[in-house]
Amino acid sequence: MNISKEIPSDLKFIPEFIREFIEEISKLPFDKEQIHDIKLSTEEALVNAIKHGNGSDSRLKVQISAETNADSLTVTVADQGK
Repeated sequence: MNISKEIPSDLKFIPEFIREFIEEISKLPFDKEQIHDIKLSTEEALVNAIKHGNGSDSRLKVQISAETNADSLTVTVADQGK
């Protein structure tokens, strides 16, 4: 599974992204506790990227990608800030 998405630096876009993201992640062999941890850590990374990385500047974007292989999930969150 590979996910790649870009959202504006506005907190209102996080819930919809997280809903779609967790829907995809739930198809993988993670238990409920792991999915909860993935959700919380991804939400926190997005909030940090928007607030601290991009300074809540709605002109800037946050890029989110997720990749899985046989035994791992890697989520990357990148902002356009300094």
